Amino acid sequence: MRDTPELTQEDAEAALNFLANTDEQFGTLQTQVKALLFLADQTRYSIFLSSDGKNIEERKAKSIIDETYLDKMRDHYKAEKDMRVLLAERKTAELKIDLWRSINAARRTGG
Repeated sequence: MRDTPELTQEDAEAALNFLANTDEQFGTLQTQVKALLFLADQTRYSIFLSSDGKNIEERKAKSIIDETYLDKMRDHYKAEKDMRVLLAERKTAELKIDLWRSINAARRTGG
């Protein structure tokens, strides 16, 4: 088993502060992900309705490959990535706090 550095109370406090300081950012990112997908869908449907095509499948294809729609989807995927990275960082902070609690509980009980 490899030797890992001990988590200190300062580490736990830093993790807790990180969680507290990123609550609003995380909520904003979650909302942004949903809003960007909604706007991309609206753009796609607008393109579909205004495009010329021999049949529905051709109009559908035109709406999906349209550069305006693709730009909006890129924005959506970037926001999704940012949200998932922040979510992972927040989970890591939660795990640090849990580990610090476990270590200290074991010390108090003589374990």
